[in-house]
Amino acid sequence: MATKIKKAPFKKRLMAKYVVWLEAAGFVFIGTLVAAMVGSAIYEIDDVMKYSDAAAAPRTEPVSIPGEAYVDSVGVKAGENVKQGQALLLVTNDTEDLALLRSLASVQTALDLLRQTTGATIAPAGMEQSLADALARGKAAPRKEQPHAIAAPVGGMLSGERKEPWKDMAGKIVSGVVGAVYNYDTLRFLVPVGGDNAMRVRINLLAEQDILNWKGLTRAIKANNPSDDPAIRHIWEMLQGKLEEIKPDTTPLKRSMPEIIGVLNELLRRRDFYDAQAWAGKPLASEAVQLLNQGVNNLDTDALIRLNRLLLQAAMPTVIADSGNKHPAVKARLYIPVQTRTPEGKTIKGKPLVFSAAGRVVREPEGGKVLIELENPPAQVVDYMKRQRETAELRPVTSNGAIVVGRVSLFRFLFK
Repeated sequence: MATKIKKAPFKKRLMAKYVVWLEAAGFVFIGTLVAAMVGSAIYEIDDVMKYSDAAAAPRTEPVSIPGEAYVDSVGVKAGENVKQGQALLLVTNDTEDLALLRSLASVQTALDLLRQTTGATIAPAGMEQSLADALARGKAAPRKEQPHAIAAPVGGMLSGERKEPWKDMAGKIVSGVVGAVYNYDTLRFLVPVGGDNAMRVRINLLAEQDILNWKGLTRAIKANNPSDDPAIRHIWEMLQGKLEEIKPDTTPLKRSMPEIIGVLNELLRRRDFYDAQAWAGKPLASEAVQLLNQGVNNLDTDALIRLNRLLLQAAMPTVIADSGNKHPAVKARLYIPVQTRTPEGKTIKGKPLVFSAAGRVVREPEGGKVLIELENPPAQVVDYMKRQRETAELRPVTSNGAIVVGRVSLFRFLFK
């Protein structure tokens, strides 16, 4: 008698029939996952710096007078908008004219002292009037050279200057930086960074990978006999007494490299790094020439470091890597707070205005922050900055809640 075979449940029969396909699908899934992880570890995307509220300010351009000058007239008041190239001051800085005007300033001081006293009871008869007449004749005397204009370096808003109030500057003998123009078309703000970001975000200061030839570097800066190259000799002299443990013509120990980099970066921050005779025979980049033409003492910290990096590259082109002018790109959204006041005086915060912007990193971290510069921000942002002046704050973020700088592996980005 034949035995009746009991049929397996449908699910078991389905699995038995398609088990090979299920296994294959599993292998494909696992293989794809592993390949994605390996690929994401190799593939790099823009790095991110997590943000918090960062103080924002418009970019400032100093207004400088070369040497000393007598201010004949002031054409713009503090807080007024100016156009690039607009005359802010008319000044006289010819040597002979300045000698006369400096004497007149002494006359003015004497006249002021007389007026502070009891006047006629002390001063000889007619002395005050004689001084006033001499002062008027001196100021009206023809000048050897016509006054020339000190122009606004950029378009923007004229700030209160650092030495004299603008309204009282006419008739003064001044020198150096006399004011600043706030350029609201270029916004700058500090963004906190940390961890590996702080090491990667650098522009002109040196890092270990910028040293192409360590032996050549130690040979230059630690030689027993100074080099015949004037630029190398100048650097060698500036480094005397430092890096005592480093031996010439050797590759330093890994732990010593950061110390060498730190000392060299100290040089890049010094205003006496450039010496005209030392670099006389060196071919300098056009950017370095432009910065030198501005005057080393007139450069801000960023421009000074940039100039010194270019000079160091010119002195040791086979040792120091060319930094180019590689400013990491930045994409950001700017949040402008919106608030209204009720008739009762209560402040109500509304939904903030959000604007997209793009720019670059212009300075490596100082105290865990990096300086971001945004070009041509939206008009609403400019208006807000003008209303709030230096106290304004913008909140820089990207679509993923961070500022984009540098590069990082996709895997680290996904799981950081």
